[in-house]
Amino acid sequence: MSAVKNVIKDNYNMMLLKDYLRVAIKDAGFSHAEISKTPMGTRVALHVTRPGIVIGRKGSGIRELTDKLATDFKLKNPQISVVEIAKPELSPSVMCNRMASHLERGTAFRRATMWTLKQIM
Repeated sequence: MSAVKNVIKDNYNMMLLKDYLRVAIKDAGFSHAEISKTPMGTRVALHVTRPGIVIGRKGSGIRELTDKLATDFKLKNPQISVVEIAKPELSPSVMCNRMASHLERGTAFRRATMWTLKQIM
């Protein structure tokens, strides 16, 4: 395969991986993921507001996530690190997801919007 096709395929796989992570660890306040390839494998840094949910009890959640990344996304030796976001109010994706969860639970849209804006300010 040509180098251009390899780059396109890798970028497409990374996009699929980020979409999967966004859905899989939505409850942990997922902001973004930094994915880098090293000679030893693939390093994935997950930036979340609640790292305990991603890690799970005795590391079971992170082990399951590692196995899933290795099998489904064909990552070689994935090394996952979880980074806590110090100020989630400064992350637009986290605040957007919080507002969406309020709307899904039936909160009035103006109340949810004003609540989110007050937290950000």
